[in-house]
Amino acid sequence: MKKILLWLLLLNFSVAYAQSTKQEFMYHGPKTVGFWLYPFLNQNQADGLIGYDILVIHNEIIYAQSPMIDYLFQRNPKLQLIVYFNQSEWFVPPYENCPWAIQMVTDLNQGNRKLWWLRQPNDKPVVFWTGFDGRQTCIMDMRINSVKVNNESYCEFAARRFNADILSKDPRIIGMETDNAWPSPMWLGRFGQNKGLDFNRDKKVDQNDENLSAAWKAGQLRFIQNIRQKKGNKFIIIANPGTLDFASSVDGINLEDFPFEYAGNMMNGGWNISMHNAANGGPSSILQARKGNWFFTLCSAMLQDNVCFADIQNAPYRPEYKIPLGKPLEKPCSNFMRNQTVFTRTYEGGTVFVNPKLKEAWIEDLSGQVIYDKKGLLVSK
Repeated sequence: MKKILLWLLLLNFSVAYAQSTKQEFMYHGPKTVGFWLYPFLNQNQADGLIGYDILVIHNEIIYAQSPMIDYLFQRNPKLQLIVYFNQSEWFVPPYENCPWAIQMVTDLNQGNRKLWWLRQPNDKPVVFWTGFDGRQTCIMDMRINSVKVNNESYCEFAARRFNADILSKDPRIIGMETDNAWPSPMWLGRFGQNKGLDFNRDKKVDQNDENLSAAWKAGQLRFIQNIRQKKGNKFIIIANPGTLDFASSVDGINLEDFPFEYAGNMMNGGWNISMHNAANGGPSSILQARKGNWFFTLCSAMLQDNVCFADIQNAPYRPEYKIPLGKPLEKPCSNFMRNQTVFTRTYEGGTVFVNPKLKEAWIEDLSGQVIYDKKGLLVSK
């Protein structure tokens, strides 16, 4: 009888300890962000997005007032909804399942608005991205001093229409991601098959880089400011790419294909400057993984506070994205521009290790035993 009582006491202690441990090591890591950038969404696809804290969704889904938005909020009432917009370029011709883009491109080809399409000296459009079927995106003149139509430059027109046609459609939208918020357009003249930029359409390559870049950056900023004026200070604006050019005017930056390689410093493949920019880019900054490096990206995000984590575009949510290590016991890492071998941060349930040169990460418990290996797999004890 005594043995049975002792066994019951030990069992109760084990259960209580397990429960306390579970409570102790709850999740306090980065918010998870899903990027759904297809212009359509069905129920099976929506089911795969339920677990995210934040969802960045294509503007065409909002424009179509898809019932899947209601479905997402029914399944996850805490979901935060952000809308994607690439204001700098349009597919020409637009895809057939993109009615807003079709309407916008139609409007942009009326009257003097045609002058907003950026041209090369040979009068061909300046192009950037190639779709899966070979059609390309054409670049718009984002300069603040572009041709005025009805007293609007293109950047002002784009902000007004995006707010009226998309952002005003659903009060549950808490923010937007402005894609391709480039501070300068000059590199586009050398990109791919482009043969230079011709803003004034005199059939000559424009050379005044400084003035053109300043006007372009001012136009991008005007676009952001006009959205801010319409939506208010609580509205979240995230800018892509992951530079600090607009950090003072946005709430975060998106470091796509982390580590981001085009921020001006290639130490450890851009990891150090990416982490520095994320730390200074605003509380809604995002580290977005490249294909296959989600765990390395997640652990990098865990070195900081207020930095979100995202896997590749259109990836369904995975429970592995949230590793329950409890609260951090150390302040966020800082001084990312130093070239040290390993960066670490200790939580209640273990220590996160990141080796930026080797693009590797792992997690050890407080006794030094590996609990998550370099592939992000939980190690059995």
